[in-house]
Amino acid sequence: LRLMGKGNTAEVAVQDIMLKDPIHVSPEMGILDAMHLMRDKRLACLPVTKDGKLIGLVTEADFLTVAARLFEDQFQETDAGKAKD
Repeated sequence: LRLMGKGNTAEVAVQDIMLKDPIHVSPEMGILDAMHLMRDKRLACLPVTKDGKLIGLVTEADFLTVAARLFEDQFQETDAGKAKD
């Protein structure tokens, strides 16, 4: 980070700033558990691994998308119930 502050960003490699042993989860982990882990550890993403290999990432944006769909579904059900009354 000192090099970056001096304008020497070309000299800094990703390996110099990356987290060397990140917290990771299995694809079978429940989404609520993953959300709690991300919140508790203040993580923006979680690597998903299987048999020691990276198979994907789950991000804050992924959970936001799921939450938005759930809210939309809930509001549609609420609006449909009001229309019947």
